[in-house]
Amino acid sequence: MNVFTVLAFVTWFGGAGYLLMRTGFFSEQIVVLLASLAGFAGAGLLWLALFKVLLPHERVMDVADTEMTGVVARVSNGIRDGGGIGEIIFSQTGARRASAACSEDGHPIERGAEVVVIRYERGVAYVRRWDELAHPDA
Repeated sequence: MNVFTVLAFVTWFGGAGYLLMRTGFFSEQIVVLLASLAGFAGAGLLWLALFKVLLPHERVMDVADTEMTGVVARVSNGIRDGGGIGEIIFSQTGARRASAACSEDGHPIERGAEVVVIRYERGVAYVRRWDELAHPDA
């Protein structure tokens, strides 16, 4: 029993009671009995939908789920040299996201290049080319 199921019971009880009283076919005792049954049915339906269908698929997010350091991304708006700001697109927690990006070493990075986020400060991802990190002697 929780607040949601109590509110569902009260809502269904009140709605069914109102409709049954308006018809005028039933006595007050029968209306209360039928409205109570409707209230329990409505609360049960909400409980089933909420706790058996929706909540089992929920999970608590961890800080590591949204950590930007180490994220592999593509440059969608080229990064100019000398600290120019561009944009990267990446996938995180199952969603496509975008962020402002700046080259960590100050060199330009063209559109479409694959990059890795080295650090993330004040809403800007500082990135380096993936091939630079994968092949440092090249």
